[in-house]
Amino acid sequence: MTNTSIFNVQQSAAVHADLKNAIILSGAGSGKTTTLIGRIAHLIDHHNVAASNILAVTFTNASATELKERLIKNNINIEGLTTGTFHSVALRMLKNHWFSAAFLSKDFTILDTSDQERFLKNVMKDKKLNAKDYKLSDILHLINGSKEKGLRANDVTQQNMGGLYKYSGIYRMYETACLQENMVDFSELLLRSVELLRNNPDIRKEYQDKFHHIFIDEFQDINNIQFEWFTLLKSTTNTFFLVGDDDQSIYSFRGASPLFFNKVIKQYQPNIFKLEHNYRSTQPILDASNALIAKNKVRQLKTLYSEKQSDIKPMVIQCEDDRHEAKSVVQMISLYKQQGIEYKNMAVIYRMNSQSRVIEEQLIAAKIPYIMRSGTRFFEREEIKHVLAYLHLSVNENNMFFLNRVVNVPARGIGDILLSKWEQLQIEHGENPRASANHLGPKEFKSVSSFYRVLDVLINTSSFSEKVKKAIELTGLYDYYINEKDRQENLMELYNAAVSFEEEYHGDDILNDFLEYTSLHTLDENDKDGVNLMTIHGSKGLEFEVVYGIGLDHGVLPSSRVASESALEEERRLMYVLMTRAKSHLLLLRAKNRMIFGHVEKMKISPFIMDIPKTCYLKV
Repeated sequence: MTNTSIFNVQQSAAVHADLKNAIILSGAGSGKTTTLIGRIAHLIDHHNVAASNILAVTFTNASATELKERLIKNNINIEGLTTGTFHSVALRMLKNHWFSAAFLSKDFTILDTSDQERFLKNVMKDKKLNAKDYKLSDILHLINGSKEKGLRANDVTQQNMGGLYKYSGIYRMYETACLQENMVDFSELLLRSVELLRNNPDIRKEYQDKFHHIFIDEFQDINNIQFEWFTLLKSTTNTFFLVGDDDQSIYSFRGASPLFFNKVIKQYQPNIFKLEHNYRSTQPILDASNALIAKNKVRQLKTLYSEKQSDIKPMVIQCEDDRHEAKSVVQMISLYKQQGIEYKNMAVIYRMNSQSRVIEEQLIAAKIPYIMRSGTRFFEREEIKHVLAYLHLSVNENNMFFLNRVVNVPARGIGDILLSKWEQLQIEHGENPRASANHLGPKEFKSVSSFYRVLDVLINTSSFSEKVKKAIELTGLYDYYINEKDRQENLMELYNAAVSFEEEYHGDDILNDFLEYTSLHTLDENDKDGVNLMTIHGSKGLEFEVVYGIGLDHGVLPSSRVASESALEEERRLMYVLMTRAKSHLLLLRAKNRMIFGHVEKMKISPFIMDIPKTCYLKV
């Protein structure tokens, strides 16, 4: 039996609404999960809807589990309820109707993310393609990105997939191999289930008749293939209950868009309910957040309010440079800690992963524990470790650990077979790697020589910062990550670190001391009471007493890559998500000067700060 006293007026209106199509525009911290679960319980409890006639789709397995547990806790009979992620529900469909899914056998195998990469490598090996000569992440991005757009290998063009089109032949090989081996990757699950429903009217009607009520959580995060899956299940007789917040739609790189709300509203004319009562933040934080997001044109109007009144306004803090910004954050962390707020209840949130480096440096210097909640610690990131390996080799070129890491990164035609042969020659002749390369065949020697030409330049470069720059650019690593802007930004930030280190260095062996410095920045993060470090994307759904938002400069947030009004609006939504993570204290920091690829550049304040009335914050 549902307890109606737990709902506020807006939640109650949605939970107890007529059995019609409905969109629930749920603002940040407004209790959307309570509302969604309450609606399902109400249908079963008061309308005698069988749980087997309900489909509830979530974006994570944890959310699906929570949904079921809370229904059971409320003594709701959920026998037969279909709930899970898009992928898990799609899998059940394919298991039930494998015979109608083209070229699929009953005992098909699911490829998880790591299995998919290994399978792709095997496919390329069978086709005499050396995986080390290709950017696997780009190929996987093409395969999965195409499927999320509903594109088979033969449908891929330069127009719909851009520069990744050059890998379409490998996608075709991979697709054929998956069919032959009866393999299905995660993206394929959804594409297959869409094709199943699209091409089999009888099966489509079976599911439309089965699911009288369709629930989808986090609707703002769906992409094209998920939206089509939903529309194929929708009929003129069943209803939907879509829960989400278009103001928190921040995954356009996965195909998500707030425009899907508009499409649903235009096509189905659903009832619209707004959840605007925020249970997380104080009213001053919401006042600033409401003012910011109101500047977006593509959105469903709503204004959050709170019963948590406070005299503490958000703070906008202007710093001289990014080092000063990081030091200011650490000073305030210490201050709030003295006031009794635990480290785990504080978060430093930023737009780009590369921004964590200066913060990590200052936290370690202050002996303040921290935990990376999204991404990897700066000096443990793949691209950073590649550069550091080149630097180690410039000190000791015979270090096989570092040699094996980067000798074929970027690809130089030095695959596993050649490496094995080369190592055997070292043993046979008792020579170091460079000398033993003289015993290789002409073509093999040419490949190895191309590596040593680069290494020799690094060895002979006396300027430390210039050596780091060449380890990034001359090696080809920067261009290697041409389709991964975050990694390029991390490489630029590594160069910034080198320039700063050089400016402040007073020792005798700067390269070895820098390498030692980077090693000391890979500490344990077992301390559960650590300050949380994360990107805005990684912060979604979380909340903290104190939030420090850093990098509020034009070119950082919003990103310098913004090229359209819709992209600018998504950047503003990112800022909104950052602000609405804060419960009691919100501190927004910006720097007048930032080091960008070794050069200090003057920065303009983020236009998003300008979007907020000055009466909504204190400027420091």
